[in-house]
Amino acid sequence: MTDTTSARDDVSRNIYIVMAAGLAGSANIRSLDSVLPQISGEMGVSLGQAAYLGAGYALAYGLCQLPFGMLGDRMNRLFLVKVLTCLSVALLIVTAFAPNYPALLGLRILAGAASSAIIPLSISYIGDNVPFERRQMVLAMNMTAITTGMVLGQAFGGIVADVTGWRGIPIFIALLYLPAVVGFWGQKRSGGARCGETQPIAPWHRPWADRENAILARRAGRSVCRGRADHGDDRILRDHADAAF
Repeated sequence: MTDTTSARDDVSRNIYIVMAAGLAGSANIRSLDSVLPQISGEMGVSLGQAAYLGAGYALAYGLCQLPFGMLGDRMNRLFLVKVLTCLSVALLIVTAFAPNYPALLGLRILAGAASSAIIPLSISYIGDNVPFERRQMVLAMNMTAITTGMVLGQAFGGIVADVTGWRGIPIFIALLYLPAVVGFWGQKRSGGARCGETQPIAPWHRPWADRENAILARRAGRSVCRGRADHGDDRILRDHADAAF
């Protein structure tokens, strides 16, 4: 009972962490759109060239989702979210000190690649670990966090730029990542489940498993009865029992 409660607490804490990461990741998507004229003037490029910052970010964001998704299927999803979150924070801090336009463009492309899989992997983690009867509610909370991040990135990005210039926006987005970073760091310090470890899904995480087994058992029972009646072959009983359980 204690192990089950501990596993439930770990998953609940991890869900809030990936929600925080998703909020910051969505805020980063359009964060520089409102300050392209400032960037254009400071970097000495046309407004059209400055717009490549958004295009480069979006292109990397879209292209890198597939390979990161495949990687997430082969390793611990939570660990991958942690790595991408820390990488995003590092890139944002460096972006604030970009010396010229080519460096800024390259950093935005890397930032798009780094944050591309945070939201998809958080959704996958919720789907894998939240019971079916609560999953829709948790996914709705996650989508609310993502939408809130989009609003914060655009609305508060302009306000921050008016006070500190456009270079304050990456720092502001990095601060939005701070709760997720602290949460990931706290996992290791608390002695709970480490996000780099691959863990089997506890039975309470998969309430649908009992229903699946029950359906398989009923099907196997019907097939066995039919097979024994038709052929009298005990091998069918073994085969269907193995398939059911």
